[in-house]
Amino acid sequence: MAASPFTPPPAASPEPTPAPQPLNIYLLPNLMTAGNLFCGFLALTKIVEAGLPSGEGIQAGRFLSLSKIVEADRGGKFAADIQTALLLILLACI
Repeated sequence: MAASPFTPPPAASPEPTPAPQPLNIYLLPNLMTAGNLFCGFLALTKIVEAGLPSGEGIQAGRFLSLSKIVEADRGGKFAADIQTALLLILLACI
């Protein structure tokens, strides 16, 4: 007797399911991202903390020139804070 076209094909042997892979969390990229975020946050806080020095040559609402800011920053705190912020930004880029 001939096989009917409606008969199902013979059952194939089931393939074993692969074992689930463990979740890999890569530590180095995560630490580098966290370090970049931290450096960026510190840089922003240093810039806000620096503020603009107040002095004779600087008036609110007027265009500030770099020479007037440097003259008004006699203590050097503004320049030191900005330099620290720039170094933190550079460190975040590395």
